[in-house]
Amino acid sequence: MRWEPAGDRSRGTLNNCGHGKTPWGTYLGCEENWAFYFQTTVGGNLTDLETASRKRYGLPAAPVAASV
Repeated sequence: MRWEPAGDRSRGTLNNCGHGKTPWGTYLGCEENWAFYFQTTVGGNLTDLETASRKRYGLPAAPVAASV
């Protein structure tokens, strides 16, 4: 589904289990499966935008090996 300027469609969401209308008329969606949105190959170089996004969410700014 493509992004819709009218605001009745969204993009970039997956398994939004928690969502709803706020008391002031906006709508919030909660994404619980976020881990792979920050995936980077170990040894890969991050762009400045990727580094900034990780810092904003408190994630390591350098690629690290995944642990299971």
